Amino acid sequence: MSSSRRRELACAARFVFEVGYLKRLPRFGATYAGVGGDETVAAHSFRTAVIAGVLAAAEGLDVARASLMALVHDLPETRTGDLNLVQKRYLQRSVPPGEIVAAQTDGLPAAFAVEVAAVVGEYLERRTPLARLVHDADLLEGIARARELAASRPELMDAWARNLARDLTLATSRDLYDQLMTHSPDDWWVTLARGG
Repeated sequence: MSSSRRRELACAARFVFEVGYLKRLPRFGATYAGVGGDETVAAHSFRTAVIAGVLAAAEGLDVARASLMALVHDLPETRTGDLNLVQKRYLQRSVPPGEIVAAQTDGLPAAFAVEVAAVVGEYLERRTPLARLVHDADLLEGIARARELAASRPELMDAWARNLARDLTLATSRDLYDQLMTHSPDDWWVTLARGG
């Protein structure tokens, strides 16, 4: 193995372990309401990627790119932590998220590093339809989470979901929001249990 290949794989190993931290990093949005402290950034990112893929397919956009963008949109949080809207109001990050991603992917195989930097940059700028769609997916994931937590604090979680919905940009996203607010989070398994 060449020394450059060995360095590249050493960087890849460090990156894999850093990304693994997202599996342990808690999401803090719902903790202000006294619920939901068990969700991680990785769990949020995974479901956001699935939602982004569904929305992209419905909108005729690139499903794979939307899912990748959603999957990596919170990578900088390994170094900054997850900040909720209240914390973001008071805390300014001294290093922009795009620079954090560049540092995280430095030394990785170039094709991967360039693609991750491109999709995160696109997401952060929100100038393209795909980036706005992924932002909607991020909000819809939070709305789904709020609906799941509503059993313990229904009035607060419904308000949280409505607050997130104000920033949805696509008609398809608003339609999915309406469905999320109409259906119970248990509908999927209740339907299966009834033989549907």
